[in-house]
Order: sequence, then structure tokens, then C-alpha cells
Amino acid sequence: MLNKEKLVRSMEKWISFAESLRGLDERVWTMAIGEGKWAVHDIVSHMMLWDRYYMETAVSKVRRDEPLTLANFDFEGFNRDAAVYGRAKSRDELLDEAVQVRREIVEHLRAIPEEHYSAVHAAVDCKFVITEYIADFAWHDDHHMNQIASLSAVPKA
Repeated sequence: MLNKEKLVRSMEKWISFAESLRGLDERVWTMAIGEGKWAVHDIVSHMMLWDRYYMETAVSKVRRDEPLTLANFDFEGFNRDAAVYGRAKSRDELLDEAVQVRREIVEHLRAIPEEHYSAVHAAVDCKFVITEYIADFAWHDDHHMNQIASLSAVPKA
């Protein structure tokens, strides 16, 4: 038996982490995390826009028992566009959006009955299973949070 609350809590970790970035030095916020890698603001934008996409095309639709509009598409293009989007926002605007969208996801996940968590929900050209989505996003969140946290050794200006 899966533990719905534990799964939902794994999605909440990103909220407190994102909030902690408000005090990040501006130089660190805009510095690439490594050679050929994104900056922190690019990562936050990337995560927020993926959250928004899944919220609009899958999570909210499962909650309302509507057909999913989730589809396979150009992931690399989406990620490039996410980085551009984030550069046009202030740190607070971007973090506000990231926190707000993830809170919406968590709210919807809590409202979805547990029996829907392991059900296969058909989408345009793919499938959506809440437990798989949460596992993937928890890994994705941890990956990016660890990348950002590794920058803490950078001296503050």
C-alpha cells in the first residue's frame, strides 16, 4: 500500500528549498553551476515551468476527472525556453511563481483519492501515473537542489 501523504510531502521539499533561495547572493543566483551548465535562476525557471505544464495538463485534470492533455514534445526546446523565461523575471517574481505552482500541485495531489495514484491515466500520446510522476519529480527536485546546494561553498560578495 502506498503512503499518499509521504508521496505528497516529497513534492513539498522544493517549496521550502525555493524559499531559501531568496537570500542567495545575486552573483550566485546568476552564476553557472558548472562549465556549460545553467545558473540557479535557469534551474528554478526550468522546474517552475515543468511544474506548471504538469499542473495544467495532468494533475489538475486527474483531480477534476477530465481528459489529460499531456503530450510528448520537444523537451530540449522547452528547457531552452524555460531558461529564457527565467532571465526575464526578477528573483522574487520567479521564486513566487515556483512556490505558487508547486503549492497548487500539492493541493491537488492531496485532493486526489489515493486509489487514483496507481491508476493509469491516458493522455494524448503517453500515460500518466501519479506515483511515477511523483517519483520522477522527487528525483528531479533532489538532483537540482543538490546542484544548487553545492554552490554554498562559493564566497558571498
